Amino acid sequence: MLNELWANVTLENYNNFNPITGKIIQVPVRYNKFFKGDVELWFKTFALRAQNIIN
Repeated sequence: MLNELWANVTLENYNNFNPITGKIIQVPVRYNKFFKGDVELWFKTFALRAQNIIN
């Protein structure tokens, strides 16, 4: 299981890429309970999860 994001995988780079789903500017409502509005932490958590699924 990976504990670090791949190089250049950041919220800023994601938002600058103009993703199909739009820019991430807030934590989705259903995750606010766990992340208390910390968008960076939410993004990192789910990006790491995706990386581990890929690997």
